[in-house]
Amino acid sequence: MMRCGGYLKRAGEMEHARITRGNSAGIYVSVNPNPKVFKILKIIESENTYVEVHYPNCMTFEGVKVMVFKGKIADRVRRLVEIDPHFDNTGKLAPIARFEPTACGRLLAMQIANTEIHE
Repeated sequence: MMRCGGYLKRAGEMEHARITRGNSAGIYVSVNPNPKVFKILKIIESENTYVEVHYPNCMTFEGVKVMVFKGKIADRVRRLVEIDPHFDNTGKLAPIARFEPTACGRLLAMQIANTEIHE
């Protein structure tokens, strides 16, 4: 159970949460990022591509996701109109790794980005 917006919810039931700030009316944000509403904060192209993205509607980790995409694809990532941070096996561009947006998570992500991956 987790406390959210004055209500207790079981993990998995919480898709949207009501957040209140001061005396203003609550705004709704999601625990899942909207892949069409984002801002790329950082891209580093190495053997793989390190990407930090902010999803303003997402409440986990203040909306920041740290991801690594396979290959040298920084230009391709910059042109995307949708970035889903979740893993995907349908053939669309998706990260191969995702990390917490902490100093340790960023360090680990850069290590993966700098590693040549053979299949």
